[in-house]
Amino acid sequence: MTVRLEREDFTRLVSVLRDLPDFANVRDRRRLVEAALEGAPRGADLLMTNHHVIRSRQQAEAAEYDFNYQLDRDGKPCPVITVSTRAGGLFHTQPELDYTVVQLAEPPAFGRPLRLRAAVLPRDARVAIIQHPGGHFKKISLQNNFVAYADNRVVQYFTSTEPGSSGSPVFDDDFTVVAIHHSGGMLEEPGSGRRYLRNAGTSMGAVLADLRQAARAPPTATTIPRTSATTTSASG
Repeated sequence: MTVRLEREDFTRLVSVLRDLPDFANVRDRRRLVEAALEGAPRGADLLMTNHHVIRSRQQAEAAEYDFNYQLDRDGKPCPVITVSTRAGGLFHTQPELDYTVVQLAEPPAFGRPLRLRAAVLPRDARVAIIQHPGGHFKKISLQNNFVAYADNRVVQYFTSTEPGSSGSPVFDDDFTVVAIHHSGGMLEEPGSGRRYLRNAGTSMGAVLADLRQAARAPPTATTIPRTSATTTSASG
C-alpha cells in the first residue's frame, strides 16, 4: 500500500517533526522508547515511559537515556546524546495506568517538550506513533492509524507497533500527545466482552488526573512533591 501526501500535508509533517524533540531510549542492556512530559516543573527535563519499563527509582537511576537515536536525511546515524537521571529528582510511577515519570539531569537543549491533551477520542479518529520498534532507529507509524475504542482511561487503535515500542507517544492530527502506548495483541474492548487484534495505550486524561492527585498527596518515594500541583496541565 502506498500513502501519498499532498504537498501542504508533507510540508506540515516535516515542520512538526523538526520541532519535536527526539524520543530518548533507555539503555539498560536494551533500548526502549520514551517521551518527554510537558506541564510539570522544568517540564523539558521530565521523561515519561511505562511502569513495566521502569518500576522504581533505583531502576531509573541505573538506566541511561539516549537522545537523537535516528538517521539523518542521508540515512546516516545522528550523534547520540546520552544522559542520566537527576540525583534525588522527581520520580512518580503508577502501575495501574502503566506509566512512570523521571527527571533527567541534563536533557538535550534541542527540541521542545511535547504538548499533552486530555481528550476522549472519537472512533475512527487518526493517531500516529513515533517509536523505536525493537530498540532500533526512530520510525513513524502513519498507516491504518484509526482509533477503534477510547474512554477516559483507555485508547485502542490499529496504528502499527512492534515489541520495544512501549512508552511511545500517541499523537492526534495536531501532533499533541493523547496517550502513551503500552501493549498490543488480542485485547478486550472494555464493556464488550470481546477481543480484537489492536494496540492500546493509557489516555493522557488519566495520566494528567493521576499526576494532579499525586501532587496533592503527602510526598512519598514514588510521588511528585506538592510544588507541582499547580503546574501540571494538559495544555502546557
